[in-house]
Amino acid sequence: MQNFRGLGELVDHLDIYGPQTVVDFGAGAGLLAIPLAQKLSPDNGKLYAIDVQEGPLEVLRAEARKKHLHHIETLRGNLEKIGGSKLKDAMADWVIAANILFQAPDKETILREAFRVLKDHGTLVIVEWHPETAHTVGPRRETRIPKAKLFDIVRATGFTSLREFTLGEHHHGLIAKKS
Repeated sequence: MQNFRGLGELVDHLDIYGPQTVVDFGAGAGLLAIPLAQKLSPDNGKLYAIDVQEGPLEVLRAEARKKHLHHIETLRGNLEKIGGSKLKDAMADWVIAANILFQAPDKETILREAFRVLKDHGTLVIVEWHPETAHTVGPRRETRIPKAKLFDIVRATGFTSLREFTLGEHHHGLIAKKS
């Protein structure tokens, strides 16, 4: 199992580069979208930042303009329905889903949407709140997803080659492939 101290170290570890297409599910104001886009070629790389709320996407657009990251496209979408990302089938090399599954009643549909938009052999990265972390930090413990359940949900949606990791003191996650 790999251990990353923070998001920056995780982003550095991911083999994201140049002309790839990355989708950030639940992008919010761009905590991950901005550093991920910086790893992509501004000429032929693309980052799609999807969120259900318009306010955080506005913040992300402003930050992207300020940093001249014109290859970020923001989309307001509902990831809890197939096609809700508004993206085409098999168009992405990577889907990143950080801290969104614990909030969703229908976790499987979000993962099926990720599977749909990923190319064959594309990679899914999930970051979630660690269930054993004190509930004074982050969401209520009962909404957090235990590692075994997360693995089961991801496998049930067709992903393989699961590798787990920890991210700081409060998060865990996995990296999976669409095969």
